[in-house]
Amino acid sequence: MSRSRRKKEATPISSAGLIAYYEEDLSKIKINPGLLIILSILLVSIVILLNANIIVI
Repeated sequence: MSRSRRKKEATPISSAGLIAYYEEDLSKIKINPGLLIILSILLVSIVILLNANIIVI
């Protein structure tokens, strides 16, 4: 196998115009995905209970 053929196989396909940018996340807020799911479920539950008039504010 020639050298040029080996190099072609090793590079990722970029003909679709997709470019991967490897940038560091500069956000100061870090949220655990599990915590985010729990908070979302809690919020949905509160809204459902408020709409059913089970919780009265």
